[in-house]
Order: sequence, then C-alpha cells, then structure tokens
Amino acid sequence: MKTTRQYKGTTLVLFFLLITTVISCGTSGGTIDSPEENPNINLDLIAAEPLLDQLCAKVSSCLPNITKEDCLEIGRASSSLPTALEVSEDIGDYNDLIEAEVEGTIQAKSLPYVECTSDLETLSCSDINSSMEDAMESTLVCTSTCALPAVESVDVQDQPWILDQALQYLLNFSSCQSVFSRTEQDNMCEAGGAQARWFSSGCGDSCFAARGENVMCTQAFEYDCDCGQGYCWNGSNCEEI
Repeated sequence: MKTTRQYKGTTLVLFFLLITTVISCGTSGGTIDSPEENPNINLDLIAAEPLLDQLCAKVSSCLPNITKEDCLEIGRASSSLPTALEVSEDIGDYNDLIEAEVEGTIQAKSLPYVECTSDLETLSCSDINSSMEDAMESTLVCTSTCALPAVESVDVQDQPWILDQALQYLLNFSSCQSVFSRTEQDNMCEAGGAQARWFSSGCGDSCFAARGENVMCTQAFEYDCDCGQGYCWNGSNCEEI
C-alpha cells in the first residue's frame, strides 16, 4: 500500500516531466511541417503546368470531342490564359509562363494555388458546357436567325479559339487569379534589387543572420527577399555581406 508521501513524490515527478516537455517544445519553436506535409507552403512549388493539366482533365472528361492532349496543346499556346490568371510579368503565352516558373523568374504562391485547385475541382460538366456555349457566342459570328452548333460537335483543332476562351472563363476564380499576381513584398524586394521567395526560416536572407549575429530565427516559413550569393537583405535593399 502506497503512503501519502509516495503519492506526492509520484505527482512531483510527473509534474517535473510535464514542465520539462513544455519548456523543450517552447525553446525549439515546436515541430513544423515540411513543405511536403503542408500543402499550403511549398518552397519549390510548380503550379502553372499542374493547373492546366487539372483543367484539361476536367474538360476532356465532360466533353468526348475534346481530348486532354488537344486541350493542353491549345492551352499552352494561349496568350490569353496568363492574362486570365492576372500574371503581372511580361509573358507571351502559357508555355512561356511554364518555362518562367521552372527558371524561377516567376514564383507561384502556395495558399492561392491550393485554393485554386480546390475551386477547379468543384467545376461540373454543366459549368464546362456553359463556358463552351458562352465562348461560342462571343467568338462565332452568328445572326439572330442562326443557331449555334452543339458543344459536342465543336472541332477545337479547327476552331481552337473557342476552347481558349472557354478555359479563360473556367479560370475565373479569385483564388486562381492570385496564384501568380504580384504582392507588396514582391514589389519591395524588386525595388531593393532582390527577388521574393519562400524561406524555411523566419530570418530569411537577412543580413544579421547571414553575418552570424547572435539572433534566434523562428522555425516558420517566410516569404521574404533573396539577394543571392554574397549579398543579404538589410530590410530595404541588398548589400554585400
């Protein structure tokens, strides 16, 4: 049979272990998800090609006369889709957007990308049919006495502009229009000679961290300015380390 003193001793040990655990978690900043575990923050996100692939998969699943390959070909050649996504940089066609993202001159924003893919997933075949009908009405010359062809009869290889316009309508989500749009952070970094990107530390490319000053960096992903090798960000512009 345990005595009262033994119970008190056990309680004190458990309390000490609990406090030790809390303190150790607090000083380390806790456990953070890796980019692979947290889809909202991805340091190496490639968004342009997967977005078009997802959209074309939806279109081809609803319209038997449009193959996914034809849709991808028309989408990549489109100079209107980057405009529909409100890409701020000077981009020619969607294929240029894909290449610019791979090269790192354009970077997608993770949270809007996740929201955009979720919104595209909600598109129904009715939505896709309506977008095609609206595209035909806006691109085909037809008087009040003529009837528009059925969506299923459209040959997008002969009339690619119809599908091009329909894809623009289908991307008309605010989330999708935020994936590649510029932010104040982008503008500030560019003005100071840097490029904004995601860092896996709250210190980013700051000069005090780059110079080894005694500072504690948070274990949090940070969208901040990157000055490149040999330089650091002082809060307003790049300077040599």
